Amino acid sequence: MPMQPILGRGQFLIAHPSLTDPNFRRSVVLLCNHDENGSFGLVINHATDMSVAEALGKTETLADPSAKIFKGGPVKNEQLMMLHLYHTEIPHSIEIIDHVRLGGEPEILQEKLASEAHPGEAYRLFSGYSGWGRNQLRQEIEQGAWIVCPARTEFIFEVEPDQIWQEVLRSLGGPFVLMAADPNLN
Repeated sequence: MPMQPILGRGQFLIAHPSLTDPNFRRSVVLLCNHDENGSFGLVINHATDMSVAEALGKTETLADPSAKIFKGGPVKNEQLMMLHLYHTEIPHSIEIIDHVRLGGEPEILQEKLASEAHPGEAYRLFSGYSGWGRNQLRQEIEQGAWIVCPARTEFIFEVEPDQIWQEVLRSLGGPFVLMAADPNLN
């Protein structure tokens, strides 16, 4: 019997090529929470055409008004969430992986959006999220819909969104390199 992957905060869920659900096709989800009640994550590689300025309804107070909103998943698309990598910890934020945090004090997040990022700092805004009920994610993994591996910061903030799925698969080596390269699977 194959070993079950460890599920928890800070894992990537990589959509298997056979997963054809349009919400998750070729997606990489950063798992932000997993417990006995269910799971919650953000699709990190599906940028939308909407800018941060459009989503927030303001341009004059943003350091980068053209930054794109990402579609975090099909649940509560009207809800915005911020994943960020800042040198200082933002109160009430939750660490997902080393130094990458979710949310925080709204006033401080607004200040960060209005100021130029220092080298090594970054953020992404997400519309909606991905959610699974109790045991639902485990069942989908057992059915082969998801490949699970530890999340890495560089895939979230440094790789172009349309390349993340392939790059994460390549980083796993072996048959995953072929999976990422096979045009019949992509």
